[in-house]
Amino acid sequence: MFCFILRGKKSIHPTQQHSQVRGKAPNQFMKRTHSEITPSEISVQFNVRGASIRKTGQSATLQLSNDNDISTNSVYLILTSQLKTLLEKYHVIFYNSSLHGWEDLPRDAHLSTDVLKRSNDDPDGLPILDVLLDDPHQLPNDKICTTSTIESFAVGMWHSKTAYNLVSLRRSATQLGADFVFSIANRMKNKKPLDAKFSNYVVPVKEYKTVLDFSLDTICGEYEWVCVEMGGIPLEDFVHPTKALYILGSEDNGISSMLRSACKHVVALSSVRSESYNVAVAGTMIMYDRHVKSLNC
Repeated sequence: MFCFILRGKKSIHPTQQHSQVRGKAPNQFMKRTHSEITPSEISVQFNVRGASIRKTGQSATLQLSNDNDISTNSVYLILTSQLKTLLEKYHVIFYNSSLHGWEDLPRDAHLSTDVLKRSNDDPDGLPILDVLLDDPHQLPNDKICTTSTIESFAVGMWHSKTAYNLVSLRRSATQLGADFVFSIANRMKNKKPLDAKFSNYVVPVKEYKTVLDFSLDTICGEYEWVCVEMGGIPLEDFVHPTKALYILGSEDNGISSMLRSACKHVVALSSVRSESYNVAVAGTMIMYDRHVKSLNC
């Protein structure tokens, strides 16, 4: 995350000037609240849906115009400078603090500073405009669909702890036709198993530091995200998307609730006893189910 939030200017306490002003009672010179102070600059903070804006998002400082409103075109310039042409692939929304909800971020418009929020961790810092990037292919909208008829998929792990599970998953992915395997925000201390040489072809491994990196690298593929977690659609009833990215949870804590909510599909694996499978085994079951169902089409 790169963030250069600047400190706001501290206002002089009015009581320091009380001796110079006549005819005013001391209680009329109380310090103004943040809501009464019009900011000259703000912090624009953004991330992709499925990840924390504060923890792994990006930010930039935006100088406000003389009218002290927020130009949405200026916000889009910030986003474009970071995401380049990939910004066109996303649906952009912002958090309106005055209404306590998310709204579309329009172009060629101006927003009131009432929409801004203050950080609880840094109340004296710049007011914040939270922006979220939505991948349209993950939204529950039947009109948004993959334009390609060529099947393509990959499988990977969120916050994975050991490289051996990814190695095992990689072998299964190679056998069952995946394009690649991946890890997002992994915690692997020993990655040497991933460097092992194979005599035959194996699919590549892609490592992403954040969900935003993962999204930016794959959004042009028009994939639908499939979360593999308890409580979802039973695998035997699931219809696999033409293009899919299967996301498995970590060995100890599963998948984050934010990432799960960002996925278009949630699939569960049934069992006779415990529903908890080894992560590599779970990924293999998903891919095998896809393979068998494709043979029956």
